[in-house]
Amino acid sequence: MANQNQTFSQGWLPLATSAQSVVRYSPLTNQYTPLATKTVNGQTQVYVELYSGESCFLMLNATPKQATAIENPTDLKTFTLKGNWKLEFVEGKPYLPQSAALTHLNSWTTLSDSASYFSGTARYSLTFDLPNDFNNQKKVVLDLGDVREVADVTINGQKIGTAWSLPFRLEIPAKALKMKQNRVEIEVTNLAANYMRLRDTQQPEWKKFLDANIVDIQYKPFKASQWNPMPSGLLGEVKLEYFKNN
Repeated sequence: MANQNQTFSQGWLPLATSAQSVVRYSPLTNQYTPLATKTVNGQTQVYVELYSGESCFLMLNATPKQATAIENPTDLKTFTLKGNWKLEFVEGKPYLPQSAALTHLNSWTTLSDSASYFSGTARYSLTFDLPNDFNNQKKVVLDLGDVREVADVTINGQKIGTAWSLPFRLEIPAKALKMKQNRVEIEVTNLAANYMRLRDTQQPEWKKFLDANIVDIQYKPFKASQWNPMPSGLLGEVKLEYFKNN
């Protein structure tokens, strides 16, 4: 099954076939997870988390040995990482824009003219404390929200993983977090399009041909200089999803 819209993220779904158990297999992470089920009017329903752009397989009446434990979906909570984010540009072209302090995450192209032409990697960092009901023994997911385009995540010096596709969510290993003074670093790399906007005004050598020139999809002269800045970086809230203490 695949979620190709933005109207569903999690909830109970009816199955066309009755099942005693349901296991979810995620091809992206190669993980098997047993899902909560219930019977309503003789029909099996399964609780599924499937965010926009995400896909998985549902295996009926199967219990792989590597499956993890079932969690109660009613215990799931969300915590937004808030505070003063530090944004540093670490590598890219045409040059590195100045660092910035952010209280709200948005496209770095809105910072300055130079940042709107930047293509490369920037690092977001934040120090935060956890809520009192946080359970450090259960699964924790980092939801990066809208990422443009790839994010490498480190928490307390430990590499968590790389998010390169929708829905830009990474599972955090058990005990990687502590109740106070956690430090998260998110290195985001955007596409080359914004630098091409500037490079196109400099008569680059790669646009010079003897018999033809570069054209766009409508067979008109290719002019990257006319593009609007492509959104880059973290474009919204970063959240933790966790199971509360009972």
